Amino acid sequence: MKNFVMKFVASVMWPMRLVLFLGISTVVGVIGPFGTFGLLELPSRLIYWGIIVFISYALISFLRFLVKNIFPNLSFGLVDLGAVFLLSLALPSFILMISKPFIPAGPNGYEDSWKLPFFVFFVGILVMFVRYTISVATRGQGRHVSSALTPRLFDRIPVAPHGKVLQISAKNHHIKVRTTQGVCEIRMRLADAIKEMEGVDGVRTHRSHWVAISAVSGHGSNGKSGTSFLILIDGTRVPVSRKFEPEVEKLGLL
Repeated sequence: MKNFVMKFVASVMWPMRLVLFLGISTVVGVIGPFGTFGLLELPSRLIYWGIIVFISYALISFLRFLVKNIFPNLSFGLVDLGAVFLLSLALPSFILMISKPFIPAGPNGYEDSWKLPFFVFFVGILVMFVRYTISVATRGQGRHVSSALTPRLFDRIPVAPHGKVLQISAKNHHIKVRTTQGVCEIRMRLADAIKEMEGVDGVRTHRSHWVAISAVSGHGSNGKSGTSFLILIDGTRVPVSRKFEPEVEKLGLL
């Protein structure tokens, strides 16, 4: 649980996600869906929907973490599907609790509350579809670019054929370049090596590791610690640190 809390705080404080969270909360608060436009003043709507958006994000993050740790070998699509299903069961209760201080119940209580699980599931599937589409498009771009261009880093590799770069890792003042043809060691900084991989779609997963997106075949987590890793097409496991996890998740690799 401590590991999840640290990951969650790091994820929320990631600038792009923070801007997205505030943007969604503001837009929904101004629009005032589900009758809240007529029932609440603007300041109350912003607070109400801000709380709901935050609770939704916190719950889906926890449920994804839970599903990933119980079933570490599931694809990210199945992890999302399981988390969305659990969210549709859990979130309606929170919404009803949040609504009580803001919106008084009618004579029959919150009679339409039975619709909430279906609505949450529908929205969750829609978000999941958008996330999956972005991930597939990103991976497709990576494969196209990788096959079209030769990275400048290849000029430093002494032996041909080079194959395709799967991973670059750093140790002391050297890097190890893992390709489909083998591994070679070069004396240079990881940051400089990544710059010389311009034209190949990749992501940094750790301060000492970079991977090509097209080389990723799966993911998993390390037991009780809950730390994540990516699995490459050659079976290599590449660690994902908390600092870089939001970017890896954004690409749909976790």
